[in-house]
Amino acid sequence: MYILERDFVRYKNLINFLKANLDGKSAILHIHSQGFTTDFSEFFELQSNEFGIQLHIDDHPISDIYHMSNADLFVMSNSSFSWISSLLNSNQKIMRDNFTNGSFVHHALKINYDYTEIV
Repeated sequence: MYILERDFVRYKNLINFLKANLDGKSAILHIHSQGFTTDFSEFFELQSNEFGIQLHIDDHPISDIYHMSNADLFVMSNSSFSWISSLLNSNQKIMRDNFTNGSFVHHALKINYDYTEIV
């Protein structure tokens, strides 16, 4: 569950990391979560001409798995739901360094809790 006061700084770090590695390309970050769209409104302030954000809140789980399994770059959460999608995704992934099933995730960069450093 996303909590603004606890998590936003970390996700802001992640978005800054992603933006810094665009290499002149444009990208759209798709956020799949539960809750209300208004819970994520602060993310839209981080958009730019080259970096868009699209929310998928309370979408059907099969739709979420499909999109996460086909993402060009999949940023995993520490969840079994993300792990299942990672098994179906052959592209690049970013996962936290403390992910339990991390040894079973291929093509993944490990990043620290605050999303500030690749481990």
